[in-house]
Amino acid sequence: MVTFPEAYKKILGEIQPTQPSGDSKPIDYGQAVIDTFSDKPVVLYGCGPVGRSVATGLVCWGVPILGVCDTHRTGIFPTTGQSIMTPLELREKYPDACVVICTFNKQYEDEISETLRKLGFGNSQILYYSKIFNDLPPFAIISPEVFYAEHYAGYQFAYEQLADDLSRQVLLDTVRMYLTGRPIPLSNASPPYFEPGLIALSNGEVFVDGGACDGGTALQFAKECVVAGVCDWKVYSFEADPQQQETIKMALAPYQNMEIVMKGLWSHETELTFSIDVNSYGSSFVLKGIYDKEVVVPVTSLDTFFESKPLHDWPTFIKMDIEGAEPEALRGARKILHNKCPKLALCVYHHVSHPYELLRIAHECNPDYRFYLRQYTMGYYETVLYAVQRK
Repeated sequence: MVTFPEAYKKILGEIQPTQPSGDSKPIDYGQAVIDTFSDKPVVLYGCGPVGRSVATGLVCWGVPILGVCDTHRTGIFPTTGQSIMTPLELREKYPDACVVICTFNKQYEDEISETLRKLGFGNSQILYYSKIFNDLPPFAIISPEVFYAEHYAGYQFAYEQLADDLSRQVLLDTVRMYLTGRPIPLSNASPPYFEPGLIALSNGEVFVDGGACDGGTALQFAKECVVAGVCDWKVYSFEADPQQQETIKMALAPYQNMEIVMKGLWSHETELTFSIDVNSYGSSFVLKGIYDKEVVVPVTSLDTFFESKPLHDWPTFIKMDIEGAEPEALRGARKILHNKCPKLALCVYHHVSHPYELLRIAHECNPDYRFYLRQYTMGYYETVLYAVQRK
């Protein structure tokens, strides 16, 4: 097995590659960017991690950014300090601009390009960063110096704990993404949270859907139970976003054994201020100031919620996709992890520290866990850490 220091050194070498001819002279990345965007009035479409990475690189190399646009997000784009435009504002202000679509998600690309065409933008004005990024320099999300000082040891720990080569490769691809801006390749196409060969369901499953959103994962769990021949199961769907309440109720109404809990998950019982995107599919964040609307919602811990129930009614399977609150929520399930060792499927893409921080918390709660990492999209999202009991 390649050691983490060896793999990390190789990734660092990708940041300053030489000319294809073998000439030791480094590529003039600044000129490569300038050549790509020369004489093009640039607007970025997409304010997520890809957009931030692209903006950072363009600013670094002196390429002017006229503005930034997003279908759902509002407020200030932190990288440039500009107000985020709506698509209609984009058409009114910069109808002649070259628009760079900043996503690696094919569905989003198609939706955005269709929106732009309906607004009158021609094909020559629309650039797809997913198609041109190989010809551009790495646009680091985190500098190597900061990564080494703050995260290197954690990633090395996680690398050594992961149970298979695919997991270690996903972790290295995650490191590469933070250091170069390159997307994480898709590891497989199975449904997230129910990885074949890792997640095995049996009678008596108690599934916690942390971050239930519209109820889709709970419904997928029910389907997986049917396939596995599991009849005796229970679901607890936790969701902090009040915008989703009616949607979840309608989606899960046919099931008597699905309980909806309109609370967020945290390390203890309290209330938190969430910032909510009222225009989006259902994005709520623990941190304040991400979106214009803020609401105060109740949160609880899994240990608190299940403490009055008998041990056989405690969770056997916990999924978390809770917009960055995963470490606190996992700490709030220490008793359950220690005593029950439930299967875990945890999203680790919300913060650079989460791949190793969540693994470390679970490992400290129960050293009987084996850990796996899988990537379910081409890009920056849907990285899932699995923890399953050793056989």
